[in-house]
Amino acid sequence: MDRIPKIKSSCKSCESMFDSNDLADNRPFLVEIAGRSGLHSNPSVGAGALRVEEEETGASALRVEEEKPGASALRLMGATGGTLSATYKDLIYRSVANPSFRDAPDCSETPSVVSCNQPLFDRLADIVSRLCHHLDFNLDRPATRSQELREASGEWREKPCNSLDLSRSSLLATRDFLDRLPSMILNSRSKIGIASSGTTGKPKWVYHRMDTLARSVIISPNHRDDVWGLAYSPDRFAGMQVFLQAICNLNTIVSLLGLPPDEIHAAIEAYSITRLSATPTWFRLLVNGTMKHETVRSITVGGEVCHPSLMTEMQRVFPNAKFRNIYASTEAGSLFHSDADTFIVTEDRKGLLRVEDGQLWLHETLIAESLRGNCVDAFFPTGDEVEIVRESPLTLRVLARRSDWINVGGVKVNPHAVEDALLQIVGIREARVFAQKNSVVGNLVCAEIVLDKEVQYTVTDIRRSLSSQLDNYSIPRIIQFVDKIGTSPSGKKGRTV
Repeated sequence: MDRIPKIKSSCKSCESMFDSNDLADNRPFLVEIAGRSGLHSNPSVGAGALRVEEEETGASALRVEEEKPGASALRLMGATGGTLSATYKDLIYRSVANPSFRDAPDCSETPSVVSCNQPLFDRLADIVSRLCHHLDFNLDRPATRSQELREASGEWREKPCNSLDLSRSSLLATRDFLDRLPSMILNSRSKIGIASSGTTGKPKWVYHRMDTLARSVIISPNHRDDVWGLAYSPDRFAGMQVFLQAICNLNTIVSLLGLPPDEIHAAIEAYSITRLSATPTWFRLLVNGTMKHETVRSITVGGEVCHPSLMTEMQRVFPNAKFRNIYASTEAGSLFHSDADTFIVTEDRKGLLRVEDGQLWLHETLIAESLRGNCVDAFFPTGDEVEIVRESPLTLRVLARRSDWINVGGVKVNPHAVEDALLQIVGIREARVFAQKNSVVGNLVCAEIVLDKEVQYTVTDIRRSLSSQLDNYSIPRIIQFVDKIGTSPSGKKGRTV
């Protein structure tokens, strides 16, 4: 992996556990970027965690030092920002040496928690620890919901696996530990709690086993040199998908969390990122301007409806990339993918779904274990409105979440269709259409619009342009011009005020 700088750890504790042959070439695991505002993906770095600083000198320097016994800190510092990196050696040492798991009790009254307040490296190492020890855990559980989670998940017990010896002596005797890591993760018996996106309301907790969580993971020599740009938080379903695909192929992950567009562009070039997965809203921030990224070979778009116009713009920015539009959800995992805005259902899945009254229903074998009690005649309502484009082969187009539709005086308005109309107006860079409750008609259609810098439109101009494309009830009654569109933690646009 010549595209990523080789990083050698000087942590004496790590060196005592592994010799140079234990982990091939000390391959980088995680790269975090500190830009103008500091370490974006990690605002609350605590003592003993990996830290990044800036040097006043113009020369970049790589320094390695121990902050406390047993913890290695790798710091790459430069005049305009810093880059913080950790190797797979650091990951394995940190996850195996974690005292929370070495001394874990036989049974715990409360769920194991991977907190969002930890530095990113620590969070990922904690996930690896729990998976390898077959511990049930929840990603980013609010403290006030502990009882709610126990009730929602049924019987919840932390049970360290006695058959898996991850002690230091075992590691010293196991030369192929890194090669074993992917199978250990994929064969984990952990139950993982993940919060849904909460795009249209209060997030709910969904519990997965690895059979649904890692359904789309592909391990192949063809993926050995992939470099992933991480645009999803790892406590979200899509973030876990990226993490599992990357770690099971021992890839490098470059965190792009919280970075502004110009720094994302710079990171893609600096680290020769080859794979990106994000929402259409995230990608739309990158298609303005003249940048092109030829190293990116694969792009996955999901989480929201992806309009064909955006796909065209993305092809200009990522000319060598193969595009994949994916249908996935926190409830069901990854199910379908295509290179367009429609999905062809494979023969093996055809009997496992049905469309009733425009809604997609999935067989219970396709959804998370914790939701199977909500099925009706063995099928689960997804809440997604779909259109059957063709019967043979069965081809679907996802229109919107049912909860996305805006009820205006008894008439349903699709916010995605309104956004598409807005984005066809020259000079509009981004838009969000959402509902605001109204005592007279039930809801008002509202819009936030981001304009190109040189463009000046009035609300009247926008409505006049939309009048030739939309019915009157679909035209937003409240329009605001904003500098930025807010998104949920999963990178989606909210559909309520």
